[in-house]
Amino acid sequence: MPPQNGQTGTEPPSQRADFPLRGLVKLCALWAYVHVWAPVRNLARSVAGRCHTTVLVYHRFDDSLRDSITVGAEQFRRQLELLKSRYCVLDVRDFLASRGRVRRRVGVVITFDDGYASSLLAAKLLRSAELPACFFIPTGIVGTAAALPHDSEKLGRCIPALDWDQVRRMRLWGFDFGNHTAHHVNLGTLSLEAACAEIAAGRDDLARRLGPDGAANWLAYPYGRATDISEEVRAALPTLGVKCCFSADGGVNGVNFDPMDVRRQGIDHSFTDLAFRAAVEGWKVSTPRPRPSRRARNGKSPVLVGGVIPDFLGLDGRRAVGILQWPDCFVERLAEAFDAIRAGRPVPPNLLRETNARGLIDCDHRLTGLGEKVAYHLAECARQAGAREPWHFTEHLAIDGGSRICDVGCGAGQTLSRLRRFAPDECVGVDCDIEALALGWRMQSLSGAGPVNLVCASGESLPFPDRRFTHVFSRVALNYMHQARALKEAVRVLAPGGTLYLQVENLGYDLKRLFRCRGVRAAACALYEIASGSIAALSGLQFSPGRMLAARRMFAPLFRLRRMLRQAGAGIARSKTTSRFLGFPVVTVIIAGKRPC
Repeated sequence: MPPQNGQTGTEPPSQRADFPLRGLVKLCALWAYVHVWAPVRNLARSVAGRCHTTVLVYHRFDDSLRDSITVGAEQFRRQLELLKSRYCVLDVRDFLASRGRVRRRVGVVITFDDGYASSLLAAKLLRSAELPACFFIPTGIVGTAAALPHDSEKLGRCIPALDWDQVRRMRLWGFDFGNHTAHHVNLGTLSLEAACAEIAAGRDDLARRLGPDGAANWLAYPYGRATDISEEVRAALPTLGVKCCFSADGGVNGVNFDPMDVRRQGIDHSFTDLAFRAAVEGWKVSTPRPRPSRRARNGKSPVLVGGVIPDFLGLDGRRAVGILQWPDCFVERLAEAFDAIRAGRPVPPNLLRETNARGLIDCDHRLTGLGEKVAYHLAECARQAGAREPWHFTEHLAIDGGSRICDVGCGAGQTLSRLRRFAPDECVGVDCDIEALALGWRMQSLSGAGPVNLVCASGESLPFPDRRFTHVFSRVALNYMHQARALKEAVRVLAPGGTLYLQVENLGYDLKRLFRCRGVRAAACALYEIASGSIAALSGLQFSPGRMLAARRMFAPLFRLRRMLRQAGAGIARSKTTSRFLGFPVVTVIIAGKRPC
């Protein structure tokens, strides 16, 4: 096979041998998803009238340039033929009008960003195929010789943009033009006033040059990731007349999608026809879990997020900074707001507006992804503060004023808050979720119970020296990590004779989840996790979380934990199964001790 994608064929033999196997596995997975799973799922959704809609986003067309935003002309022609023959292609107006209605077929919406001159070729191909599309253009760059910021940075040259005569011609052909700001700026890095001015300038330019057809009130914010628009700017969109807001971070849209957070799937030259069909059907490439950066491995100083949380993973901490800046009165009333929303009770209008402005609920008062996360951690705090969740072996922990405690997978620091009654000398919480840590820091600062050190790092590579702590806790988090590595790290940072407290979900927990699953996909995921845990228990083989074939989580039986702890230099002193399901343990609580050197 000739080299592809600019490869020269000079890679190390190990890499050349590994590629075909990984490619073959992915090809088989894509084929099964498109030809086996998707038809069955679509049939079930069609009967229920709940088929999804995929919004595709293209940028430019160039057969000589291969990057993450370029598509070949012949490739695009094939994709149009596939869309026309297999799916219901909608324009943006029909898509927005279909919200909440019965949908019997998978829908597709075609959009373009950035206003490149090659969009004219796309318009001609779309016109011949009689398919609708919407073009989001930066009005301050169209018709000028200015380069888009990302082209100047990555290519060092300007790629021509449309001019206004071409835009008007395409408008006469029936295509819509939406707002992509005036100068293609990152709305997540600007002040609220500057961001609103960019959006308003793009809207006004479109209305002045093309007429008030309504498309000027559709916004696709540049770069398209969740961090590329701040919560304050998103909350101000309705005041700017924005009717819908498009991201570009992947995913599909259900029947009851949020018009202010429409998901779009980017397409580039790397998509084969099979991969393109899988993307339209909703194929999601798993986002790898954060891995330790070189700062963590080399022991260098981390970035301080908000000036208070050390980040050893190099994550984007802008949303965490926003959480750290929430007013005290808002944080104190969050639990009240979430309880009322879930119970269907009215929420005070001012609290409702602020919860929406902070990105915790959408315009229909449903919890967003960030809202679900915050609500979970608040509920967990209340559950542990009320002591309704029993702890085992607390009398054997031997925590006193000289103890140094580390909680691996601490979330928002709920366990550390509960351990304060032992008055330890030091408490450190470690988690890879920077937003949960920011929420925990805010709640700790409100409680006035004293400082708790929260660190953003991986439990598989703790940024602490050997023998640092007298106690290490890990409640449930071990199921979501590479278990052997995490246990080895936990034992490493323990002082000789130190105590390791583990609370681990077992096979009974997975079986209980399987019996409670709603939907084929959830059941398939649960079965895969059970199979992965069984293979790991029998063979000791576990794929690193976030890698290909790796399960999102994995149960850990007691005999495997005993073997891994022994290899790490620790031994189990006490263990207890808290409950059983169908005879299998649900949760196992373990106290282990590090062997003296």
